Amino acid sequence: PFASGQQPWALAIAPPHSAYPTAILTDSPAAYYRLDESAADTTAMDSSGNAHIGTYERSGLLGVTGLINDASDTAVDFTNGDIAIADSPELNFINTAFTIEAWVKGVQGSSNRRIFDKVVAGQSTGYGLDISSNNIRMLGCTNFSTSLQLNASTTYHIVAVSDGAGTGSVYLNGSLLGSGSYSACSSYIGPAHIATANDGSAQFAGVIDEVAVYNYALPAARILAHYNAGLQSPPQAAGSITITTDFAVYASGQTVNI
Repeated sequence: PFASGQQPWALAIAPPHSAYPTAILTDSPAAYYRLDESAADTTAMDSSGNAHIGTYERSGLLGVTGLINDASDTAVDFTNGDIAIADSPELNFINTAFTIEAWVKGVQGSSNRRIFDKVVAGQSTGYGLDISSNNIRMLGCTNFSTSLQLNASTTYHIVAVSDGAGTGSVYLNGSLLGSGSYSACSSYIGPAHIATANDGSAQFAGVIDEVAVYNYALPAARILAHYNAGLQSPPQAAGSITITTDFAVYASGQTVNI
């Protein structure tokens, strides 16, 4: 039975969810690393559902502020760490279309640093994506790079697209930066990496978030949609409200509208 009298109820409002992961998963990535694990985790989960699970190596700093507009999002500072991902035929894009996507911050120096790597360092075997303060480069049998100026304090949304027919394209913050001759024609049967080359060189000394890889050429309209989703504020703030009501009302069978 209900006791009579005024009693406060606390009604919690669930934290809002970003539209970003929904936008990514709508486009069926082959692998998707949100990089939102906590400091104690050693596994980088693949949110695509395809089980391309990664392993955190060395001592990256997990749980730093994320790079999309979502207060609950976290990312990884890879200054002293990386992720290794076991080889899989589903991630060997040779003479076929593919896309690599990520958000990055901390780009500095004229030497290229890896974002996503499935290539033998110093050779043309495999494919990958790296970046420096003055270029973004797609790695393969025929490399393609774009020239620009980037700075360490700015967050960037980077997308590299191969059409599988000899052309590579790089998008920056939702817009096409440039296209040119590109190919990935020789398979590397070895682990992929986030934030470093396969031999431990070309370390990305900054923050990376929301890495996705696709087994097709992501259309320009979807690249822009992903960028806009990353900027979009969640629909409502988390919090709670307190409702004070008389339990005797419930005992009498009356309806209380909130």
